[in-house]
Amino acid sequence: MKKINFILCIIVASLFLSSCDEEFLDQRPTSFISNEDLGETALINPSIVEGNLRGIYNQMVTAYIGGTGNQEDFGHKSFDLMSDLLSSDMAQIGARFNRFVNLSNLLWTNDPSITLPNYTAWRFYYRIINSANLIIAANGGNDAVPASDAVKGVVGQAKAIRAFGYFYLSQYYAIEYDANAEILPIYVNPGESGKAKSTMGEVYDLIISDLNSAIRAL
Repeated sequence: MKKINFILCIIVASLFLSSCDEEFLDQRPTSFISNEDLGETALINPSIVEGNLRGIYNQMVTAYIGGTGNQEDFGHKSFDLMSDLLSSDMAQIGARFNRFVNLSNLLWTNDPSITLPNYTAWRFYYRIINSANLIIAANGGNDAVPASDAVKGVVGQAKAIRAFGYFYLSQYYAIEYDANAEILPIYVNPGESGKAKSTMGEVYDLIISDLNSAIRAL
């Protein structure tokens, strides 16, 4: 009798487990916040998505953000200094601490294998662009207009930042404006795999579109 009862218990338990709703067991991962979770949370508490935006601004002044251990690699202002030196808007008279000297002497730009600024600018500005894409995607995507004014303001800033990133890339990786010249791959969604280069005209169309969208949102 005990054996029969034991078998019956196993059968009942099996039926109970197999009848559980799959959606009940299929919970969202709790080890990280997905874009979907972030977007839903932003509707309740906009400060969550504002925190992500502050993270982008923090990246802009982070040491070694360009992927090197060089002291010349300290975010956006380091590239402002480099561009001033390359365009002769600023002259480096002395070389006491040996910073940016090889750039001002036009040595770095003659060798593509040197990371500063050839690789670091690419890595830095695309990292900024991807972070902006994450915020935009989490709040409905490129064509969405958030209902919340607070979230709308954050998305507007993210689009302005994306335009900022592509504008600076266009300055570093093109000699002059040529609408038909292929200069940069365009990424408007996070996590996209490598793409072919788009034309300068397409890059500028995106920059202008993002800035107009940012103006409306802000």
